[in-house]
Amino acid sequence: MGADYRRCLEYFTYAGLVVAVTCYCVDLYRNGSSKEYLAWFSAGAFVLICFPISMKEIYCHLSNWHMPHVQCYVVRILWMVPIYAVESWLSLRFKDFSLYLRAFREKPYFRLRSV
Repeated sequence: MGADYRRCLEYFTYAGLVVAVTCYCVDLYRNGSSKEYLAWFSAGAFVLICFPISMKEIYCHLSNWHMPHVQCYVVRILWMVPIYAVESWLSLRFKDFSLYLRAFREKPYFRLRSV
C-alpha cells in the first residue's frame, strides 16, 4: 500500500514539474526572452525530469535481473533516453558542435545494432 502512494506521489511530482516548466516558459515569453533561450531552458528542464525517471527504471531492471537475455536489451534501450536528451540539449546550446555531439550519440546505437 505504501508503494502505491509513493508511485502516485512520483507521478504527481513529475506532472507538476511539467506544468511548472510550461508556465515559466510562457512567463519568460511574455517578458520578451528570445525563442532560443526558451527552447534551451525548456529542453534543459525536461532533461532534468527524464534523467531520474530513466535512472530509476534502469535501477529497477538491474536490481530485478530475472531474464538477462531480454533485460540486457531493455537496459540498453533505456540508456538511449538520457543520451539523446543530453545530446539534444547540448546541440541546442552549442550549434557549431552539434555534428560532433550527434556522432557521439550514435556510438551506443551502432553498438546495439551490431549485437
